[in-house]
Amino acid sequence: VSCQVDWSLIDTSMFEKEPEVYTVSFDTQGGSAITDMQVEEKSTVKRPKNPTKDGFEFDGWYTENDEKFLFFSSLIKCDTTLYAKWIPKQHTVNFFKTLDQMNAYQNGESTEVFHVATSVTHGTLITGTVPTPTNVSDSGAELIFSGWFYLENGQKKAFTPLNMPINGDMNIFADWSSFSPQPYRISYYLENNKTTKVADDTFGMAYAGSTRTFVAKAGAPFNQLYD
Repeated sequence: VSCQVDWSLIDTSMFEKEPEVYTVSFDTQGGSAITDMQVEEKSTVKRPKNPTKDGFEFDGWYTENDEKFLFFSSLIKCDTTLYAKWIPKQHTVNFFKTLDQMNAYQNGESTEVFHVATSVTHGTLITGTVPTPTNVSDSGAELIFSGWFYLENGQKKAFTPLNMPINGDMNIFADWSSFSPQPYRISYYLENNKTTKVADDTFGMAYAGSTRTFVAKAGAPFNQLYD
């Protein structure tokens, strides 16, 4: 006697193997963190929110073989790590002959720029040379170029194109001094009483635009001049 099994009457689900679950990790290569995802075998993984990285543009996810990962068609068959790829941002550095010229440009009152360095890769130096400007005083006297500067939180800081990496768009201005030293006089008063002197006046000679440091001292004179 032969018989046949009618499989349609039997629940075969008990014989089916549970699908494997794999971990998909995201190595952001220095960017913002992305949480791992758990994915069933031979399923696609949901594309995560793009990470961010200061100074760089996100260029997608890649496999360890440097192949671009296609989220809509790539099936996960094992634990997988994906790697973020980044493209450095490009910056523009504007150079101005004076601080007033720079302020006018930033306020939309002028389009005059002395020199422009474009497409400077984030974290690198300006390539090529920056020309040295010339300038004259209101009286027509030639002024001495004393360097490039920029403002950071309102503070004037020196800028040296040959050894200062560029990490963002920048506006730079030239500073100037005269050929001959000019006389100066500094008086010392109480902050809240402009008629009461606290020390003798300081006199001297200095180039216009140069910097001097005055350090408080006991005795006379109350302040002494230091280069």
